[in-house]
Amino acid sequence: MLGHLHRRLTIYWLMTKNLISKYNIDEKSSINLSAHTSVSVKTTIEIPANTKPANKNKKAKFKLQWDEMDKRQYNNLIQQDSISIIAENNVNTQMDMVTNSLIRAGNITIPKKLLQLKGPKWKASPEVQILLRSCRDLYKQWQEVGKQKDHPMATMLRNEKRKLRIK
Repeated sequence: MLGHLHRRLTIYWLMTKNLISKYNIDEKSSINLSAHTSVSVKTTIEIPANTKPANKNKKAKFKLQWDEMDKRQYNNLIQQDSISIIAENNVNTQMDMVTNSLIRAGNITIPKKLLQLKGPKWKASPEVQILLRSCRDLYKQWQEVGKQKDHPMATMLRNEKRKLRIK
């Protein structure tokens, strides 16, 4: 009984916030032995579909080298920030300031070792980048004409790829 009352109070609260336009609490069937019942809700706002971020693996990865940390500079940076932190009256703002101070001091004083780049594993020279761009453009043009193997664009693309392999 308490669960039904809680659910109805929650739905009433949501209705007063103008978030739900329509809802339906389904009755429990005799085959459903669970204490939960299903609820279908139609919201007044449109909720976007959950999409995966496009650049999920685009961050460079680093390893912090704690043993090489400059402790004197780290302490000095935190001491400088502590004056403004103590002067602040709001506890939440103080916590934010402490966190930001520690992050900033760590970023400045703790050296990092690069483990993985965010782009290709190798850095292309300007000549190679020009060849890569021309190969990509030629491939797009060849794709537009139907990707025929005997087409002159196909031979041009093969020649550009050979130039790229030589570099």
